[in-house]
Formats: sequence, C-alpha cells, structure tokens
Amino acid sequence: MNLETIDMVREELPDSKIHLLGFGAPRIGSDYLTKAYSVDYGGWRTAAGTSYLLTPNGYRKIGTRNKNGHAAGPDRNEQRLSREVCRQIGLKRRSMPYDFGARAIFNAYVATRVIRAKPLKCG
Repeated sequence: MNLETIDMVREELPDSKIHLLGFGAPRIGSDYLTKAYSVDYGGWRTAAGTSYLLTPNGYRKIGTRNKNGHAAGPDRNEQRLSREVCRQIGLKRRSMPYDFGARAIFNAYVATRVIRAKPLKCG
C-alpha cells in the first residue's frame, strides 16, 4: 500500500475513517498519519520481547536473548539518548537488558515520539 492508495480509498469512501493496522512503524508512520484517521504499530513490543531497543535510527540489540539477532548494539550517541530517555520517563537504564517491561515502555515512548515527529534530544 502507498499514499496514493489511501487517496483512492478516501475518494471512494469519503465519509469513512481510515485506520491503517500495522502502518505506524516509526520510519513510515508519520507519512501515513497525515492521510489516515489513525495508524498503529506493534513492532515496539516484539522488539522489547527479543531484547531490542528502538532508536530514531532503528532497532539496537541490548540483551543476550536472541543471540543471533541482526541489529547492532547502540552507538555512543544512542547510548546517551537512551540514558536521557530513561531519565525523562523514570526507567533504570541498567535494567533494560533484563526487564521486558522497561524495554516495552521505552520502545513505546520512542515510537510515539518518532511517529509524531517530536525529536528526541539529549540534555
């Protein structure tokens, strides 16, 4: 599906509210959010379950689960950003590799910020 397809559906069903299930992924969600009534995305939870953190640059591996995972670990800037996000939302950064709940909260927060085009900043 692309943005033109959404326009076509909107022309055919002008009074309908369009919800795009699974199209809220951070890298594409903001584009679709402008065309649809709502979007959602569940990758943040799956990532948390397999020891990944979501950063504005993609997923980063932080734990020992799924040792064959394809993502790199966070670079220094991403580590600094993750510490700052943890501080802002009250999570313990050191528990992230071992705590699914903390990773899920972190990832949901980052996904929401990225989709809504609210940049994450350090400091």
